[in-house]
Amino acid sequence: TTRCRSRDPADAVASLLLAQPSKFTPKSALTEYKMFYEAIRPVRGRYVLADFRAVTGDFGKVLAVTNEKYGTRFRTFTTDESVTREIFTLLDETSVARETVAGKSEPYSPFRTSGETALRAAKKNEVKHSLLGSGIVELLGSCRDMYASLLEHADVR
Repeated sequence: TTRCRSRDPADAVASLLLAQPSKFTPKSALTEYKMFYEAIRPVRGRYVLADFRAVTGDFGKVLAVTNEKYGTRFRTFTTDESVTREIFTLLDETSVARETVAGKSEPYSPFRTSGETALRAAKKNEVKHSLLGSGIVELLGSCRDMYASLLEHADVR
């Protein structure tokens, strides 16, 4: 059983560059994005494709579609405040233990302060804006076209 999330390339690359600035350049991050989605395209019927907003906003729906498609029995749930709190507590604790986050929570954790969230959004917008001036506009456009094509056939939107 395989699930795959599809995310706008500028958003995905901006998040990656903020998380791992020493490992990727805008061009290498977009190239990785493109290579990944080109590789999974030929086997499109063999996984559940879900838009990133659906994955982060209603993962219970993603599980329900997965169960229907593959005859699995993953426990589904309704996303509410208590479930979100439980999931992010575990996610934040795991990320801190693995040292994969700076600070005590994931960048998109609901436990972040409004100031932390606003600062990250501003940094992410700066990175996204810089993509347009970094000589990779054509590559970004190609990735956006691929994203739009994939999204048309997503199992969960």
